[in-house]
Amino acid sequence: MTTKEIALLQPENTELNKSLDSLYELYMLWYLRELEEAGYISAITVPNSMEIISAAKVDITQKLKTKDKVVQRTLLASVDYTPDFSFFVMNDHPKLFIDLWEPVLDLNNWNSAAFKSCNNEVLIDVKAANYGGKFGSTGRSFQINRSILWQSESRFVNKIIPINKGVSTSLFRDTFVPNRFLYTDISGKRRTINFPIRTLKQYLDGK
Repeated sequence: MTTKEIALLQPENTELNKSLDSLYELYMLWYLRELEEAGYISAITVPNSMEIISAAKVDITQKLKTKDKVVQRTLLASVDYTPDFSFFVMNDHPKLFIDLWEPVLDLNNWNSAAFKSCNNEVLIDVKAANYGGKFGSTGRSFQINRSILWQSESRFVNKIIPINKGVSTSLFRDTFVPNRFLYTDISGKRRTINFPIRTLKQYLDGK
């Protein structure tokens, strides 16, 4: 990553509370900013790290020559997890959001929207196009962390691949392409995009 690209990820250029880690996250932010400008979401932030498993410790008595000594052992280390983005739904739309906290969830609609929310909160973990999936080490830890967070706090993390240059599915291909992504990151020249481009309005209108 070049110096100019790194500069694009800093808080002074993203208007976020923390710097971003990758260009994929920057592309995701451009997407979210467009939704924000259209009035669908608000309060885009990079969440703080959350402890999803507390450390489990136990006292063990060790017998020494002259006395017994009680020592503490860690059975399970604490597990921290940090999603890449969080935001809140301000204007619901069935093609954008489905709320998993609804009393009755039709499983046929599980993937009917771009994002799954919980009581209007949306958490996102951005993955690159070469994301290792459930069999990669990164993939395993993400799936475990997401499952724990969902089961313990009923907060769902959306795994999002913003863009994939191949033929596989991606958020931009399946929904809409944010206006800022139409132009290259640094020079501002028109970007080559190898799939049909839809605007936010076209996506919501079913075109």
